[in-house]
Amino acid sequence: MAAQRAAVAAIVDNPEPATFDNTVVPLELSGVALARVLRVFWNKAGADSNDQVDAVRAEYAPRLAAHEDAIRLDPALYARLEAVHAGREGLEPEARYLVERHVTELRLAGAALEEADKQRLRELNERISAQETAFELALQADSNDLALVVDDAAELDGLTPGEVSAAAAAAQARGLDGKYLLTLVLPTAHPHLASLTDRDVRRRLSAAQRARGSRGNEHDTRALALDVLRLRAERARLLGFANHAEVVTADNTAGTPAAVRSMLERLAAPAAANARREH
Repeated sequence: MAAQRAAVAAIVDNPEPATFDNTVVPLELSGVALARVLRVFWNKAGADSNDQVDAVRAEYAPRLAAHEDAIRLDPALYARLEAVHAGREGLEPEARYLVERHVTELRLAGAALEEADKQRLRELNERISAQETAFELALQADSNDLALVVDDAAELDGLTPGEVSAAAAAAQARGLDGKYLLTLVLPTAHPHLASLTDRDVRRRLSAAQRARGSRGNEHDTRALALDVLRLRAERARLLGFANHAEVVTADNTAGTPAAVRSMLERLAAPAAANARREH
């Protein structure tokens, strides 16, 4: 993070007029090392987590959010990118597109806001990042706690030999020798529900999938979810949007929540007809 901040400071302090080569190119290169580190870390955190990794995630989520805001909300950097953007017609198509992407992303991030609003935005982003990470960790912990223990391999009828072996290995890793552990995954409909023949095992697995984060224990995510929703709503209004959905779709193909809803409504009837046929 410090290296990227130093690289961005060098861009901003450059006394020469802003060009693609002295502004956009070094900005692209500034975050390469950090991105490489984060790719390794997030893969580790997602696939092979532990208490230490979770603690690092919780500590660094708001720090990374603050780091991103320090760059995206830098008025001098934004001014240089705007200057390059103003002369983009003379650039090659790929370079012109890259400039447009940077300016669009910074505008949506709040680069054009007044300083007081930027300060509130920084606070919101740090809080949202911290709460989203807390939500993910709580969901992960509850998913681990609710993993389904099966005593008899016969109850796993319908699974492939490889899936049964994986369940045995998962149980052994938790000290449950001789048993089988069906770990919970996203989304809510566990893939094993399509192949398990034992109705009671399917019922227990489905119930465990649905119960995550809503059992009133230390891993309950409902209050966290509501807090994130409120914070996102305030951030959306600060950025000039009616709601968080408008923020998300503004830079996507659909463009607006109304366009997304229209697409879903067009899909609903044929999807329901397909479901009836499959049933």
